[in-house]
Amino acid sequence: DWHQQFQLTVATWISISKYGEFPFWNPYINGGNFLFAHPQSQVISPQALIVLLFGPIKGIYYSVLFFYIMGFAGCYFVGRYFKLSFLATLYLAILFTFQSHVMNYLFLGTTLWATAGYLPFAFYFLLKSRDNWRYGVAAGFFHALIYLGGGIYIFMFYIIFVSIFTLSDIIAKRNLKIIKGVAALFLFSFLFASIKVLPNLDLYEVNKREVGFEVLPLKLEVLEKTFLDKHQAWDILSVYSVGGASFHWPHFGDYIGIVPILLAIIGIVLWFKNMELLLATLGIFLMYMSNYSFFSFIWKTIHAVPPFTSLQHPARFVIFLVLMLSVFGAKFISKINRAKINSIWLNNIKNLAIVA
Repeated sequence: DWHQQFQLTVATWISISKYGEFPFWNPYINGGNFLFAHPQSQVISPQALIVLLFGPIKGIYYSVLFFYIMGFAGCYFVGRYFKLSFLATLYLAILFTFQSHVMNYLFLGTTLWATAGYLPFAFYFLLKSRDNWRYGVAAGFFHALIYLGGGIYIFMFYIIFVSIFTLSDIIAKRNLKIIKGVAALFLFSFLFASIKVLPNLDLYEVNKREVGFEVLPLKLEVLEKTFLDKHQAWDILSVYSVGGASFHWPHFGDYIGIVPILLAIIGIVLWFKNMELLLATLGIFLMYMSNYSFFSFIWKTIHAVPPFTSLQHPARFVIFLVLMLSVFGAKFISKINRAKINSIWLNNIKNLAIVA
């Protein structure tokens, strides 16, 4: 997808830097086409500013670096919210930020998925909005930045993520205050992003892009390759066949390894009293699984609601699943990190093991 992403970026850069015009129109494709109203455009976003400063090629590279920094910084605040130790917070930041799902898309040139770097901040302010609705405004701001950066899938899936999290919080804690925070989130997300949302809605009326989705067989082989195959980045250009079904791997792959999965399971056991997070993680897991045969009724229900009819691969929800697994694994690491050992030598060995 490099040709598509790079073309939109260069058209924006030329319009502003060479002709001094706001990039409403793209004269370089299909005899002329819309640019600002393109769902994947990044005209009003930090990416555009970086491209203007460094040019289109270096600008794309530096914008990816910017999103990785944002992901790390956001995970720091999430770690503080959950009162994790420094090493546990570092683990959370590394596991979420460097999960292979985003990297798989970057390998293809789909730089829009780098906007996942905003998710930790959006999640942090969602957590804070449970007690003070005003934090929902900040959560809405980062949600809007995802949209303005062209991350349509992540933007739409975050709406589902917030809905699952809100419902889980209400069921587990009977916390109705979160509704005010979530209402502020969605309202201000729309207001912040409205300059792009409104022309996109006009475009949607003309071309609704209603797509189906392929129900895939649920095989252990697929889940193993998704989370445990460290070489999946090199397989993404080829079709992977399982049970007669073809998998285009960027939509499904997200290598994190066996150790983070085991740490997350232990963290879930230790944190079993935190029912709102457990219920939310279960709901997120079911959303990810809704691309597969037994659970496909979940996505069929959501997919029937416009504009979710434009989305094709619910397995991409895996990015939110890894976020929750990262939090639970970090909780276990934090518990070990803070365990008191009288021997300084053994304590140093413990910390080295955590780092390793």
